[in-house]
Amino acid sequence: MWERGDAVGEINFTMAARQGVKARTVRQRLWLQRVELPASKGKSIAATCLVAREFDAPAGVKPIEWRLLTNRAANTLDEAIELIEWYRAR
Repeated sequence: MWERGDAVGEINFTMAARQGVKARTVRQRLWLQRVELPASKGKSIAATCLVAREFDAPAGVKPIEWRLLTNRAANTLDEAIELIEWYRAR
């Protein structure tokens, strides 16, 4: 898969505590790719695919991985971080 190539960078944030789970720091590597999705009658729609994969998760904890698809263009680490922050705010 394309996210096995070079990541655009990394993000760190604190995952809030929730029932039965303590708060913890999450470190993710980010990959971006602009894709064309088929639409009606031979047309296509441009989208950004962002993969955020946690590394160095604590032992016994399933790493957090997000795959986001958006119509927003993102080509840089700062733009990818903005998309992640919007996702986390939902």
